[in-house]
Amino acid sequence: MTSPGRGGSPRRVRVTSPRSAAHQVGRRSRYRDLDEETLLGEVYVDSILQAQRRLAGSLIIGIVLLVVGLPMVLLFVPEALDLGPFTVPASWVGLGVLVYPIALLVTTWYVRAAERVEREFAELMDLP
Repeated sequence: MTSPGRGGSPRRVRVTSPRSAAHQVGRRSRYRDLDEETLLGEVYVDSILQAQRRLAGSLIIGIVLLVVGLPMVLLFVPEALDLGPFTVPASWVGLGVLVYPIALLVTTWYVRAAERVEREFAELMDLP
């Protein structure tokens, strides 16, 4: 290898910036769009609110069908009132036995669906 002073190629030198820990430009956080209330941030917020409204609407429709459906069945099918076991009226069986497990299943479904919507939103915010 030749030295730099005798007509050969100079030695290679590594050049580094003194600001190596400087802020990287180019990657913009999506959370920043939410904080600064930009148009894109509004689109993100509107999308999660729309998903939550749709979920809440389906829950309300299900509850209304459950709460209104049982009395309607008993009103339009009077024979159902006499079908209870152990001489207990069917309306009591429906209200005491059927409504609570159905309500538990519906609320479990709602909580899982709401968590999924929020998890998907959080994942969307973390992506570049």
